[in-house]
Amino acid sequence: MRAVLRAGSQALRISRPFIVPRTTIIPASYRIITPRPFHTSSASFFVGPPHNAPPPHNPPPPRPPQDQGANYDDVDDEGEVPEVVGAEGKRTRMKDMVVELTAKNFERMTVQSQVPVVMMCYTRHKAECQTMRNKLEAIVRQYPGSLRLSCLNLETAPELAQQLGIMDVPAMFCFANGRLVDRFTGLVSDKTINERINILMRTASIAIISELTAAGEAALEAGDVKKAVETYNKLVTDRNMKAESYGLAGLAMCALNQKDLPLAQALVKNIKDNYAADITHIPLIKQAVSNVELAAASLPSTDMKGMEDAVKASPEDQQLRYDLATAYFAAGHHDKAVHQALECLRRDRTWNEEAARKLVIKIFEALGPDSEITKLGRRRFSSLWFM
Repeated sequence: MRAVLRAGSQALRISRPFIVPRTTIIPASYRIITPRPFHTSSASFFVGPPHNAPPPHNPPPPRPPQDQGANYDDVDDEGEVPEVVGAEGKRTRMKDMVVELTAKNFERMTVQSQVPVVMMCYTRHKAECQTMRNKLEAIVRQYPGSLRLSCLNLETAPELAQQLGIMDVPAMFCFANGRLVDRFTGLVSDKTINERINILMRTASIAIISELTAAGEAALEAGDVKKAVETYNKLVTDRNMKAESYGLAGLAMCALNQKDLPLAQALVKNIKDNYAADITHIPLIKQAVSNVELAAASLPSTDMKGMEDAVKASPEDQQLRYDLATAYFAAGHHDKAVHQALECLRRDRTWNEEAARKLVIKIFEALGPDSEITKLGRRRFSSLWFM
């Protein structure tokens, strides 16, 4: 984590940021994705021991055995694959991980399961089915006790193929909380499998994700930044929830609250680099990203009164009005920010490649869809843009 450069008799220590890729598991003793330690009197943006604690010894886990797949015939009387050595080097009963479905255990191991389930429908004669099963087993081993692979041989249950609308095998059905949440077919890539599993695990944990994000927002609104940071860190570090992007977005808002724009930008960069799709599909994350971008766009040490006077003196100067809108937003005057951005749009839609329109949308995203300022502003925006 540190590089040492020697210049003459002096040694210069340079700390590098710990950037977490999408599939990396964050050890409990590592700091989260920050370019430098961040401390305030009320909050600490890192996971694990204090900064002066000695670095932990984290030896890499032993490599899993090369042959990770279970043969279709390796099942006991209960339809369960025997014990194997998992990816973490521990012997684990596969009944908690890989199950052969029978008429006796079908519902219990799918829709009634207490953990998320990937049901793989297969036939013995198709080689792609065994390859896909090996891929899925390797992933399921990463979630001991938290994810199940239930395998159904359609040769023993041909009526189910018609009921499930299966046209080809292998066919995968993902269940969470008793509901079918996803399905896909064929021998897909490891990347696609991981993406599907991430969706499944997140869907299964959506209730607790919502609870934690709401608790973090409430703590931040009440001024308890330390509690907010602790809450959002849970989302970052719990690998089973697949909610890292939620936690990073919340921590970015905490950093903004503490006036630490560089840290907020670093957290948002991590989201953009590793969870870009979440920005588009999850309003909470889009809101945090927009807030940070607007804060970065505002001028430092803004003389608000001077900018207001300048706009009055030169009302046709679009750049002055644009800068005033971003300064208003950074200062918390959100209604004034929307007013100036819309006025900028009214005067010239095409100015600076539609910069005014983009600013208005960015402000709406930052405030969120439930904001009264957003609702009123959207109506005026529609009347201006579509008139």
